[in-house]
Amino acid sequence: MCNLLALLNKLGDDDLIAEYEEQAASFDPTAFWQSHEHDLQRIAEAGRQGSQVKNDRNEYRQTIFKDGLIKKEQHELEEKVPPQAAPANTPMELDPDPTVNKPYNPWEGDEMAKQLSETLDTFLSRLPPSTTTVASGPWIWIANPFSSQRPFRSDVAGFKTSGNELLQEYMHRKANFEAQNPGMPPSSITRMLNADREWLKQSIIDLAKSKGMTDGKWMLFPSTNIADDVWRKVAKATLDGTLGCAAKVATDDGSGRQRLICVYTADFTDEEDVRRVLNKMQELNLINGEQGIYYKCDAYTYLDIMSGNDYKLQASMYSSKEMLKRTTGERR
Repeated sequence: MCNLLALLNKLGDDDLIAEYEEQAASFDPTAFWQSHEHDLQRIAEAGRQGSQVKNDRNEYRQTIFKDGLIKKEQHELEEKVPPQAAPANTPMELDPDPTVNKPYNPWEGDEMAKQLSETLDTFLSRLPPSTTTVASGPWIWIANPFSSQRPFRSDVAGFKTSGNELLQEYMHRKANFEAQNPGMPPSSITRMLNADREWLKQSIIDLAKSKGMTDGKWMLFPSTNIADDVWRKVAKATLDGTLGCAAKVATDDGSGRQRLICVYTADFTDEEDVRRVLNKMQELNLINGEQGIYYKCDAYTYLDIMSGNDYKLQASMYSSKEMLKRTTGERR
C-alpha cells in the first residue's frame, strides 16, 4: 500500500481517475443484461416490494403527524419540515414527476444505483464495493433524493465538441509561438504562454457553465480493506442530505488497488458549497490530513485533462489543504 501511495503521489490522483473513467467508457452492458433477464419471480417480488414501500412510508408519515392534523395543516407542516428529516433507512415512494421537495433519483431503474424503494442497508448489502466486480459495472451510485440541485443534466456531446476545439486552438497558438521562437527553452515557452493558458482555462469554465457541465467531485482513495466502511459513511451522509448531491464508488477490478470514491457537488463554481462538503467530510474523518484530497470538475474529465497535460493546466480545481487553510485563516 505504501508503494502504491508513493506512486499515486508521483503520478497525481487524476491518473487513477482517468483509468476508471476509461473503464466506464468501454463497458458494454449487453452481455451483462443478457445473463440477467427478469423472470416472473423477480417481477412478482418487485411488485411486493413496491406495496411494502407504500405501507412503510405511510406508517412513517403517520408517526410524524400522529396528532391528527387535518390535510391543510399537514401540508403546511410538511413545507416547514426538511425532507432530509426522514431517516436514511426509510423507503421512499417513487414519483414519475420529480419536482422540488419530492424524492428524485437520476439512476432510478439502474441496478448499479440505490433505488428510491430500498433502504440504505439493503442497498449496501446488495452492492458492497469490496465484492461487487467490474463485470457488473464500473461504478456504484447513490443520489441525495431531496437535493434542490439536479446533477448530470448536461449537453455532454456538445461540450466535448466545443471543448476540444478550444484545446486545439490553444495548441495551434502554442505551435505558432514555438515556430516564431526556435530554440527557446520549454520552461520559457510555458511562461510566455501564461496569458493564452488563462484564456483557455476561463473559456473551458464558461463553456461548461453554458452547457450545464458544472458537476465536480472531491476524490477519496481508500484502501480495499476499508472501502466498504468509507463508502457507508459517504452513502449515508449523501442520502441524509448533509454531503453532496451524489456519490459513486469504483467496483472491484481485481487489481487490489485503492478504490476511487467521488463525492459530487452540482456546481464547481459554488466555492461555498464545495467547502461545505469538504468540511463535512473532515467531520466524518474521511480526509487524511497529511496527504489531503483534491477536487476535479467533470469538464476536465470529459476533456481528458489529467496531471502532466500538454496544456500545462492544473488538473485539480481545489485542494483540501489549501481550502481548509483558508478557512482557518478566515476564522482567525
